[in-house]
Amino acid sequence: MTALQTIAVAFAMFSALPMPQFDWNEKNMRYALCAFPLVGVVCGALWCVCGVLPLPAAARAAGFCLVPVWVTGGIHLDGYADTCDALSSYGDTAKKLEILKDPHCGAFRWLSSPGVALSMTLCIYVTHLIYAFVLLPTAHRRDDESWLKGRFSFGNVCVHFITPGLTVLQWLLWQDKAGLTVGHAVWWLGLPLAYFAFAMLRAGTGKPIGRTGQLYPYPFLDYPRLGAGRFWLYATAILTFFFGVGCLFVEIGYLLA
Repeated sequence: MTALQTIAVAFAMFSALPMPQFDWNEKNMRYALCAFPLVGVVCGALWCVCGVLPLPAAARAAGFCLVPVWVTGGIHLDGYADTCDALSSYGDTAKKLEILKDPHCGAFRWLSSPGVALSMTLCIYVTHLIYAFVLLPTAHRRDDESWLKGRFSFGNVCVHFITPGLTVLQWLLWQDKAGLTVGHAVWWLGLPLAYFAFAMLRAGTGKPIGRTGQLYPYPFLDYPRLGAGRFWLYATAILTFFFGVGCLFVEIGYLLA
């Protein structure tokens, strides 16, 4: 019985799984550390289940990502972020302990700040807009049928339609919108610029993306095919569009704040 209680203590401390209620004492807590790896065993078992089930690739990937969060409740990620916050403060021991105990500061608070949260929402939504209103409608004209194949598959619908819609809905209903300015929209331009740079550097390796056989993720980034003039025209248009959508979200946030 003590062994089972010790395992339950370990799961109660390092997982979000429901455990039976009993009094914790020195006897059943003494060897709880030895049972901590069992939490990892549960995560591994659920990963194996995700791997063998006949799921679409996108659903399987989502399962791999969500399993440890569901099992542990994100406690390890939260602890790691809080520790980094404390160590990066360069304060004395008392200050570091204060940061560790404060749930309103640090990495998670920064990630949920209005500017950062909206930047992530903006990237996801602009990807949807470009896919739905640029890439798909022009696929025939570009003689590139690859963008039309599988457009109604479960994974593609989730990535390019359902996820952007839910992300925007979450931002509209629950996200803090105070303090958003046009200045944020200017800073957000660094995100597509960083993506453009990454795409160019990756294409320079000469290794195709997955099974597509393509070096560039999007036709408007195919510098050798487009040439310098058209490439920079498209890049400028996308950046302008990104900035415009960002300003629109800022205005919506101002009205709803």
